Amino acid sequence: MDGKKPTIPLVTRVAAKNFRSLEDVDVKLGPLTVLVGPNASGKSNVVDVLRFVADAFRNGLDRAIADRHGIGAIRRWSAKGRYDVEVGLEFQ
Repeated sequence: MDGKKPTIPLVTRVAAKNFRSLEDVDVKLGPLTVLVGPNASGKSNVVDVLRFVADAFRNGLDRAIADRHGIGAIRRWSAKGRYDVEVGLEFQ
């Protein structure tokens, strides 16, 4: 070992389309980010995007989806039908 501390990547941006109630969200994150808004505005779903990605890396994508009661519980629905889910993260 060279005595250096391991670098822990910092998530600097989370983006999601059609994840639960989130139609199209793009949030820049800092070392401390506070989500504020009225009830049912999607704050918890933004946080769950991060949990979902962590669960998918830790336990596999199939398990992360199953733990949320299937793709139907994750995918946003509307009168026009269902939508494909997209999730993206940026790291520093």
